[in-house]
Amino acid sequence: MVQAIGLLLPASLGSTITVAGVTLATSAGLTIAGSIVNLLGGALIQSAFAPDLPDPIRPENIKINTKNEAAPRLRHYGRVRVGGNVVFHRARNGISYRVIVHGHGEIDEVERYFLDADPVDINALGYVTTEKYQLAGGQLTALFGDATDSRVRLLSRLGKVPADVYQEISAIWAEWTQNHRLDGLWTTLIIAESVPPEHYRRIYPNNEPGLQAEARTSRCFDPRSGATHFTENPALIVADFLRHPDGFNRPQAVDQANIAAEADICDVQIPLAHGGTEPRYRIGGSYQLNERPQTVLARMLSACGGRMRLTPDGRARLEVGAERTPTMTLRYADLLELADIQPGPDNLDRYNHLPARYVDQSLGFVEVDAQPFIDQQRIAEDGEEMVGPVLAIQMCPSHVQARRVMKIRMARDNPALQMRGRFKPSALPAIYEGIVRLEIPEIGITGDFEIDKYGIAMDSGLLTGITLQLRQIDPDAFRLTTVEQGDRQTLPLPDTPAGIPLPKHVAAAGNGVSSGGGAAIAGIAVAWESPASDALVPVVQYAPAGSGQWVDVVVSSSATNIQITGLTDGAQYDVSVSFKSPSDVVGSAEVISDVVANTNVTTIPAPTLNSVTDAGGGVAQVSVTAPADNRTWRVRIERNGTVVTDAYIQPGASLSIDDQSGPGTFTWASRTISVSGDVSASSASITQTIT
Repeated sequence: MVQAIGLLLPASLGSTITVAGVTLATSAGLTIAGSIVNLLGGALIQSAFAPDLPDPIRPENIKINTKNEAAPRLRHYGRVRVGGNVVFHRARNGISYRVIVHGHGEIDEVERYFLDADPVDINALGYVTTEKYQLAGGQLTALFGDATDSRVRLLSRLGKVPADVYQEISAIWAEWTQNHRLDGLWTTLIIAESVPPEHYRRIYPNNEPGLQAEARTSRCFDPRSGATHFTENPALIVADFLRHPDGFNRPQAVDQANIAAEADICDVQIPLAHGGTEPRYRIGGSYQLNERPQTVLARMLSACGGRMRLTPDGRARLEVGAERTPTMTLRYADLLELADIQPGPDNLDRYNHLPARYVDQSLGFVEVDAQPFIDQQRIAEDGEEMVGPVLAIQMCPSHVQARRVMKIRMARDNPALQMRGRFKPSALPAIYEGIVRLEIPEIGITGDFEIDKYGIAMDSGLLTGITLQLRQIDPDAFRLTTVEQGDRQTLPLPDTPAGIPLPKHVAAAGNGVSSGGGAAIAGIAVAWESPASDALVPVVQYAPAGSGQWVDVVVSSSATNIQITGLTDGAQYDVSVSFKSPSDVVGSAEVISDVVANTNVTTIPAPTLNSVTDAGGGVAQVSVTAPADNRTWRVRIERNGTVVTDAYIQPGASLSIDDQSGPGTFTWASRTISVSGDVSASSASITQTIT
């Protein structure tokens, strides 16, 4: 049988050929398995340390909006949050139109939009319904329909071919034609309408808002169901990348049965230490179309602890990081020679502390440090803590998965035993295996070994031996306990200013103003609590109820109430109170709707002082009820003419306080303060002795 195998290989290949890390070619220039060997070179045969992400696709970079005439195209797998490149930007009549390209190729669905990094809600027509972007009186509804007050609209095309042209642009600029469909590109049109100066910094603090989209991206074929759908499964994604024209473009390289089996391994639900489950492996991330496919594939494999192997028919076989039982055993009878037997790497290469960086989707798709994987047993054996190179696994979307991959990586890079062995031709099938079992008790070697590299030796056209570079692998490396899952880091709260506060205790009521001769002018009185900072000045507006046609009221910077006059007696009005910063940024408004203007100029009634009770210990319990007049804003309680408390209160409501008067005999009274700032006469008083 050995001779028959030898005769199948052409003698012109010479005496020695090697594979997977050693040159697999001779002077004849021919490789076994042809282009498949080239496909599986480097990162495909054996996943090395994945290189760090190129700067253009680091998470913090792909979230921003850029304007490059020749930006590299990005393609995405799994879930991502991205900004994009602005390819169209014009304005007309105070409305800005920007088309942003997020990626190349069709995606499944946009799950959320972010403006200036904050999530926003949109309705079925794309209008942003988040309160920050609402302001009545805009043009968008007149132009495009829908009864909203939104100043921003978002419309997306998901990368279909052919795509629908953005008619919202074509209706204004005729040169935007069917030739500008942007076929095969995932894009968003953001339409932003200008606002009055007093609202500009509130709605557009960074000028035109930056746009990010969080999406379920590429759809991949699943051989288990025969369907093509969105997935985060690494096996399905790797297979798609091997087949896709923007990947390796090698459809013939995929073994569907292998992909189906590995996809099942990836989908296994793993219990989490803090509750719930997650799939064993997922992938999410992006790549540039001008990157080497081997580099991209290396990132994918690193994220799932994966390897790529050759099959006997020359196709690629994926092995994600999972415990496996060897199907082939090599014994003493198969062995010709053992060399370079070492107890793992030397002190310059070995490590027992492994740091890593990954992109945590639950933390807003940011690149973060995983909790380092530290092997205390190895530290004890090595005599010191030795830190390894940072493992770059940015396509890994969760901390638990990162820790699983880190444990596998540490075991692979720091084996208990490594060696190079030359075996008889009967060991030839081993070159297609990921791991083999060595049962050689004659020299004290027993265990499971990963095949790192291999070579084929020939003489006169006959196969004479197989060389295997072997590393012992501990099956426990693929078993991550809940304790080993570690704790992911939590991001600090964003260091952002609290913003301009919402006015407190805002009240408004109909209140007239005497015009002389017994006549009165209809109006509304408005009151609010003074802001904590005297740098903030009040902004008061009114509008006919429901109209949104706001009118500014002149008010002094230190005022806490204002009288609006010249209104229609009996008409309803909306009243708005907000604060403005020294830089003219206006904060959110407190709005009171449907206030009825009137000509009432009567004096505000006094409250009712209900009781004063001796509670002992120098404490008096005082109870008061405010008048039912809707102009009531505060009640003031006085003891011997000194103000004890000044409390905001609703008309007709009751208030009880504990007055720390101390022992003695005192007289209490109360007054009402109206929204116009008028103070009532004193209530009937009560004199009480406090012990």
